[in-house]
Amino acid sequence: MKRACPLAFALLLLGLTGCLSAPGAASAGATAPRLTAMIDDKPDTEAIPEAFFSDPGFSYLNRFVFRYEMVYFNLDSSVLLPAGKQVLRRKVHWLQEHPDASVVVEGHCDARGTSAYNLKLGAQRAEAARTFLIEQGIAPQCIQVVSLGKTRPDVAGWGASIWFYNRRAEFLPR
Repeated sequence: MKRACPLAFALLLLGLTGCLSAPGAASAGATAPRLTAMIDDKPDTEAIPEAFFSDPGFSYLNRFVFRYEMVYFNLDSSVLLPAGKQVLRRKVHWLQEHPDASVVVEGHCDARGTSAYNLKLGAQRAEAARTFLIEQGIAPQCIQVVSLGKTRPDVAGWGASIWFYNRRAEFLPR
């Protein structure tokens, strides 16, 4: 009985190793779709069949990416970082492709500071994102801002690496 367990474990590991190995020859010539094509909403028609883009699931995927791709900020700042501007440019593209859509921009802060300070800073962060979207041609009436301060952290815990993810602007498409 004691010998059967290590043998079964070894066979299980061998099977898992086969699952994790490189794809076989049947898929060697296939190219995977580029993730950036889905995020940027710019199809790479050579890599992805056209039928994929007419599928309602594609629209759902882009809406999902729009919703969960956030803009992050430095400590005590509402200044947009270069990475945040890139995220916002993708959001501009999505909003232009969906002219009936509107968006709520939520401003968030980390756990440090008073509630009043963080509500003000959250509003400034949301407004910075809104201003950028308007400067890129999105109609002001399509963008609503709200500050949640430190009331809804994205990542629970304490420390600089945690706080970074809580200093953000979130986007809720409507």
